[in-house]
Amino acid sequence: MKIAFLGLGRMGQILAEHLLDAGHDLVVWNRTPGVAPHLIAKGATAATSPGEAVSGANVVITVFFGPDAVREVVLNADLPFAPNTVWMDITTVAPHHASASAEWAASHGVSFVQSPVIGSLVSRVVSS
Repeated sequence: MKIAFLGLGRMGQILAEHLLDAGHDLVVWNRTPGVAPHLIAKGATAATSPGEAVSGANVVITVFFGPDAVREVVLNADLPFAPNTVWMDITTVAPHHASASAEWAASHGVSFVQSPVIGSLVSRVVSS
């Protein structure tokens, strides 16, 4: 399965790494380039644009800071989603923002899943 992963902040990098560990064909993109060389070293392909990342993907996963980034990168862009692509947005947004994304997806032949991840990443403490 080809997965496009857009948004490589701290949470995005960890989730993307799990997909690589599971053996998926992963294309990654981030608004700030060069943030995840370890993902490339593990087999991910770096895209130079969101359009390049989603081209031919079966699943597109977005993990952004908030709804403004979702609008900028996906809703207001002309991304080449393939027919029947599944778009999973993990960005934490209000219900009305998720509804706008679902409406956009339906109008573009894309299946939409809103699946925000709430919580924090905790460093492990090793005691001797």
